[in-house]
Amino acid sequence: MPSAGSPIISSVSGFEPSWSAAAVAAAATERALGRLLRGATWQAITCEIAWRAVVEAGADGDLIEDLTGFADASLSGLADGIECRVDAAAVRAWRAHLGRWPHDHAGAELVATLEAREEAERLVAAAYVETRRETEAAARTRTHAASVREPRRRRFFHRGRPSDRAPIRPIDLGDLGRIHERHGWARRNAA
Repeated sequence: MPSAGSPIISSVSGFEPSWSAAAVAAAATERALGRLLRGATWQAITCEIAWRAVVEAGADGDLIEDLTGFADASLSGLADGIECRVDAAAVRAWRAHLGRWPHDHAGAELVATLEAREEAERLVAAAYVETRRETEAAARTRTHAASVREPRRRRFFHRGRPSDRAPIRPIDLGDLGRIHERHGWARRNAA
């Protein structure tokens, strides 16, 4: 899909935009990934995902290093295509706005920028959730495979002893990935 700075859109609308959908998409994606990282590094987020997967699966802590690599590959793969999809959303929003209000180029740029930000946040949050799901499934699979290979041995259970595992608190991502109100007057046509 062509970006707003391409000659196709310029010749169709007769307006040379002062912004580029590709630049807007890059900035929106970078901002959404920054919100996901919450001041940490990429490695810290993938390690966090792996640690949560190990805890959820009740696996051995030795699995964290392997699952960190798995989470990194999964999250990186999902994050790679985000910018292109955000660019397409910005162009769609830009065209839709100009379709309703043909002379409001500044408004079209604003609507496209807001749409790009919302789409980037939605896609980054979805990538994070999908990576957690895949990593937890991998941890369960590896734990199950390791338990099948181990010889059966007797385990002594202490009845009445409380569990020494504390419940895991969910991560608060703020409003990342939540649907926001649409901006503008959606029900009014161009005058």
